[in-house]
Amino acid sequence: MMPIWLMGLLSGRGLKISALILLGGAVAFAGWKANDWRTDAARLRTELAAAETRLASARIAMRAAQSASEDYQNEIEIIRSRPVSTSPVRLCINPRVPARGRAQPGSDAGAAPAGVVSDGAGADLEEGPDIRPDLNELMRKVEQEMAKLRALQGLHD
Repeated sequence: MMPIWLMGLLSGRGLKISALILLGGAVAFAGWKANDWRTDAARLRTELAAAETRLASARIAMRAAQSASEDYQNEIEIIRSRPVSTSPVRLCINPRVPARGRAQPGSDAGAAPAGVVSDGAGADLEEGPDIRPDLNELMRKVEQEMAKLRALQGLHD
């Protein structure tokens, strides 16, 4: 058997009232959801604008970095393709000069400091090893570091 209140709702007049209550609830729910969607859309528009701004900034930074990298690579290629002098560079060695830090035996009075030749300059000099390859390598490293610094400065200009 059905409860009395349910029978009243299912009767002609009760059915209309129930339908109106359900319809009012559906309209209220739809209005609430539409307001939710409207406020969410406004918030999402703001977030989208901020994201587009960040994306534009990232693209500008990426283009600057790519340009600096291309400039760096071009400069490195120029450095690598530059001709290198092969003429020898030799240091002269004086066998009479003691090695740095070692005292010469004998009297210290009036002796020239280590590395300074006081008499017969150039008389006993020997030809030292060729240091051109070392100088060339050092020059290339310096030029590469300078190119790297110029590229990095180009990023921040």
